[in-house]
Amino acid sequence: MSGPSVSLFPTLGSPRVFAMPPGADFAHSLVQGLHHRTAKEDPAALARVELYVNSARMMSEVQQAFHDGPATFLPKIKLITQFGEDYGGLGRAAPALRRRLELRSLVAKLVQAEPRLAPTSSVPDLTDTLASLLEEMEDEGVPPRTVAELDTGDQSGHWQQAQKFLSILAQFADADREEAPSPARLLRERAKMVIEHWANAPPAHPIIVAGSTGSRGTTSMIMRAVASLPQGALILPGFDWHQPHIWSRLTDGIGSHDHPQYRFADLLARLNVTADDVHDWGAPISDAQAARNKLVSLSLRPAPVTNEWRNTDETYTDFELACSGMSLAIADTPLHEAQTIALAMRDALENGRRVALITPDQNLTRLVEAALARWKIEPDASIGQRLSHAPSGVLMRLVLRGVAEGASAADQIALLKHPLVARDGDRASHIDLTRRLELWARRTRLATIGPDDLDYWSKGLPADLAEKASVWVTFVAQVLYSWGPAGGQSLAQFLAWHREVTERLVTGWDGADAEELYAKPSGAALHEFLGELEAEADLGGRMTRAEYTVLLENFLSKIEARDPLSAREDVKIWGTLEARVQSADLVILGGLNQGIWPEEPGADPWLNRALRLQAGLRLPDRAIGLSAHDYQQAIAAKNVLLTRSLRDEDADTVPSRWLSRFCNLMEGLSDNTKAVLKGMIARGNDWTELARQIDAPQVSVLPAPRPAPIPPADTLPKRLSVTEIEKLIRDPYAIYARHVLRLRPLDPCVAVPDARLRGIAVHQVFEDAIAMIDFSRVRDELAGEFRDLSADVLRRAVPSKDAQILWQSYIDPLVDPFTTDEVERQSTAKVRGLEVRGTLKLPEIGFELIAKADRIDQSSDGAIIYDYKSRKPNDTDIAHFDKQLILEALILEAGGFQDLPSMTVDKVAHIEFANEAKTTPVKQANEALSTERDHLVQLLSAYLIDGQGFASKRISKDAKYAGDYDQLARFGEWDETAVVSLIRVT
Repeated sequence: MSGPSVSLFPTLGSPRVFAMPPGADFAHSLVQGLHHRTAKEDPAALARVELYVNSARMMSEVQQAFHDGPATFLPKIKLITQFGEDYGGLGRAAPALRRRLELRSLVAKLVQAEPRLAPTSSVPDLTDTLASLLEEMEDEGVPPRTVAELDTGDQSGHWQQAQKFLSILAQFADADREEAPSPARLLRERAKMVIEHWANAPPAHPIIVAGSTGSRGTTSMIMRAVASLPQGALILPGFDWHQPHIWSRLTDGIGSHDHPQYRFADLLARLNVTADDVHDWGAPISDAQAARNKLVSLSLRPAPVTNEWRNTDETYTDFELACSGMSLAIADTPLHEAQTIALAMRDALENGRRVALITPDQNLTRLVEAALARWKIEPDASIGQRLSHAPSGVLMRLVLRGVAEGASAADQIALLKHPLVARDGDRASHIDLTRRLELWARRTRLATIGPDDLDYWSKGLPADLAEKASVWVTFVAQVLYSWGPAGGQSLAQFLAWHREVTERLVTGWDGADAEELYAKPSGAALHEFLGELEAEADLGGRMTRAEYTVLLENFLSKIEARDPLSAREDVKIWGTLEARVQSADLVILGGLNQGIWPEEPGADPWLNRALRLQAGLRLPDRAIGLSAHDYQQAIAAKNVLLTRSLRDEDADTVPSRWLSRFCNLMEGLSDNTKAVLKGMIARGNDWTELARQIDAPQVSVLPAPRPAPIPPADTLPKRLSVTEIEKLIRDPYAIYARHVLRLRPLDPCVAVPDARLRGIAVHQVFEDAIAMIDFSRVRDELAGEFRDLSADVLRRAVPSKDAQILWQSYIDPLVDPFTTDEVERQSTAKVRGLEVRGTLKLPEIGFELIAKADRIDQSSDGAIIYDYKSRKPNDTDIAHFDKQLILEALILEAGGFQDLPSMTVDKVAHIEFANEAKTTPVKQANEALSTERDHLVQLLSAYLIDGQGFASKRISKDAKYAGDYDQLARFGEWDETAVVSLIRVT
């Protein structure tokens, strides 16, 4: 670099290490220090400084700090990952996607060749863990042969199996590979080349590495080399000068890797300097921050010296001053915690202060963003939206589920309802027709909407929609049933089909292009990713549809998209990396629970702790220590709010180990420190109480009474079915809601495989069997035909494959006894009607009773009425509530069934399909039907003439099953012991 030499550190020898304490405004202090050290130099001296920082955010902050200061030249600011780019000669790094695809292909081939090693479904996870291990090995400079030669002493065979996968990594370490190296390997090779060059010709201009902790092998190597240059220096963030006589202990063995200052201790040991040789860069912090740094340092002492807490008295630090800007808010749930944080952030903004939330918990981040949206506050989040959760990424994922053979109706409808579908076409018509299709699919309870179903539905639409619906149905059919490659195809084929179908959906039936799919930052990120994937698709190998789905969803979940223009600059949400070198007027540490601060290290399927240490790789404890260092820096802010929740979903939480140590220290030092801690909690309670009040109702609402509405006479139902008579006896309010208010529950888009659906499916199986099977043939032939029929019915009626298999096993044992009984039934009687409809008029009260009988037979003794039951009827229910068969007998004897004459009823019975198939006669069959008619008229008259209230849940059938209208009746605010409250409806 040309120009006169610059001497920033004339009186200091090397290695040269500077640091800033926790709580310092790193970027502005860095810039102020550079200005101060170049004040007496040539005005262009700053331009000859080469500054390496740890993140793009840090680079932006430093540039902004220079912009806020006086007019001056700027140093050459680079990311540490750009180290050595100016020296050239090593080309460019290969795309990270290429490495993943190559690894995935090799792992899949190994699993296919040796199925005992691992199931095919584990290929994505194995690929991810191998890729992470390979990147770490390249970063730490550990060759694959080192791992291969590890002394395991393992006799279980697990290591031999693992070695087969680890042998794949050797292919990527070959120096003669023609392919470009990975970013981690390229950075290390560049660093080695530059360091070798410096050994012979050290640069005279200042080179500074600022903000890095040296937690990665290559970064540590660069930092050590820079610190030893004539004008090289390190500026460490969050250095703790309050750890007496323990620095040497941090590097003894592996027990201290989780300490926040471990990386610095290791770095200093490698540089052969001590903590006393670390110079203060000159970053100003307040007296309160200085006192707090001492207190937090004490709380974070390594476990072997924690006994020193007892030797600490109040002269050690000013505890009240240290905690004056601290609050501790303990919320009930993550949602309550998010609302607490959002309120504190809004208050800071109202007072003109910059505020930042720091948390590794992305779920909490999303909750806080949702809470801030109440006031139209959009924070600047360092962790952008995952592409898998962005609209364009969600659409890509929905295509994989909804455009497939046997796709559920729910997935098909969800795909059509996505806001990007038909975005460039007639969106209004698309939404209208999709809504109509969904309601029809719910009513018909289709497991999947097939081409024939779509065509049948379109023919029932109003005439004014016919022309538009015809075009729309053609468009939907072209998309939903373009199932694409079935399996065993290349990644390129799957990707081309996937992209074509997705773009066709966005275009609509009359659109021009799929521009909306790639709009906004998330769309641009998707476009870039798809382009990279297409370029590298040849490396993906052949795969099945399921493997492609897992592969794509895995990639989408790892890509982030940020919109830099929509967010505010004074409210930020940072990950822990940004917390190391950035500051705000109010810092909120959210989610301070174990498992979040720190995050639990993921399981390593390849190397245990001892093997990692033997190989020279990072221990899981180092990640904990790095998180502890982030905590130590963040808690040193001028004003800090610590938050945690007592419960997460259905489980109690455990406070973060560092928060527990801090609270235990304050609780145990003295009565004064205990009072200081209570003050912190009291200040936090103010925020949690406000959060509780923000959604609290303004007016107290008394519990609702148990309703029994009396509607006007002209609104009363004039027709009920025989099955609704039981409902009228048990829960009159349900009749009121359905027939007076005309409210109907919305059917699920896909039937849930519950007991109710099982009853419907089993009922359909045996009903179809009676209609379609000739029972006069050989029994073995009947059984085989019966099982084929039942499998077909279950396939159409039940969406879950597991439920189909389970319920088929339930039906199979019933086939033989049912067939035996049916042959006997048909030998003595003739089937006269199946699913036959009937009506009985009751002129004295102006009412009609309707029915649909499952089956009516005729024998020499008279008619027999059967009803199919999937569970055994209860005698008490039959006697008092379940009047269906008796009422159907009334209708039949009155000649009310279609196409059937009036017949004398000899018997009514249930054909049961519970644990066994059998026929059970109804005991009341021989009673006089005229008596039953009188009872029916008396029951109906009470409601239709006498004005009896339609009480809710008069006689419950089963408390475990909720009624369709329980919520409307506000059941739960009252119970079944409550007195009925008559309500006259006008």
